[in-house]
Amino acid sequence: MKYILVGDKHLRKKAPHLSANQRYYQWFLSQPFNSPENIYLDLGDHFDRAEPSPDETELWLSFVQGLQFKKKLWLAGNHCYSKNKETLSIQPLTQYESEGHVIVDKPMLFQEGRQRLGLLPFEYRYKGKQDYYNELAESFGEIDLLSYHFPDETQSFGGKSTGTNLSSFQARLRISGDIHIQGKNYLGVPFPTRKDERGQRGQIALLDDETGEVSYIDVPMFLDYSVVKFGNQPKMNPEGETVLYVYDAPSFESVRNFYKNFFIGEIKLLQLKPGFSAQTEEGKEQTKDLTILEHFEEFSVNRQLDPRVKAKVLEVLK
Repeated sequence: MKYILVGDKHLRKKAPHLSANQRYYQWFLSQPFNSPENIYLDLGDHFDRAEPSPDETELWLSFVQGLQFKKKLWLAGNHCYSKNKETLSIQPLTQYESEGHVIVDKPMLFQEGRQRLGLLPFEYRYKGKQDYYNELAESFGEIDLLSYHFPDETQSFGGKSTGTNLSSFQARLRISGDIHIQGKNYLGVPFPTRKDERGQRGQIALLDDETGEVSYIDVPMFLDYSVVKFGNQPKMNPEGETVLYVYDAPSFESVRNFYKNFFIGEIKLLQLKPGFSAQTEEGKEQTKDLTILEHFEEFSVNRQLDPRVKAKVLEVLK
């Protein structure tokens, strides 16, 4: 028996993310590990928003119904909670509880075989409350795997830790969700969902119940991002969809006209991103220091803001 762990997918209807998720779902369901011998552990943020559209829910439920695992554990992530905190995006799973689906919206210990798991969903009421998690650590005792959906003590900003310190947990392993970039304690996303994740090869983690060893399977790059200076040829994703960011372009329309021949099939999304300059020949970018007006100008271009709305906002900013 193995535990199959997957990271944040952020299913969204907007192209090309929807088709990338469709291809990921098809690939996942066809893998040998999708078997009644194994247990599925989803680390959270199944949708990009807490109130998904009917189309998004329908696609996700078709994936859910294709899972062959004897148990399916679904951590609630921060993107799972509605604005009023009263509903979860994964509540439709309650109709499949008899088929082994478990919504983990409260801390729980889980053990089916030899491995003892501690599962910590995102809990908005206890966000950052260190005493709460210290008490949980004491009640959990020794565990083999700790999985959670929030930043831990390894996450920092400006050299200062910004996450909850979970060092009090006696866990042999940590594999968690929420943080999209692969690193210590974090599995990362199955495929890039944002520009800052571009080029990151997604992975599925497999925890062997007999030996306690962890192995990884690479996920095809169903979606990737390319950053290019206007006039240069972008690096396209040979395995799936590409989202293109162009900088130093005279206008959004010029981007569409210049790059239209590079985009066929489902490669649709083009975004103009002014205010960037190349750091290396690979096209890594750095943000320039922008004024509030420049930030708003960038926002208005990216969102193709109505000129009348833009004019009214500029009146206030100026």
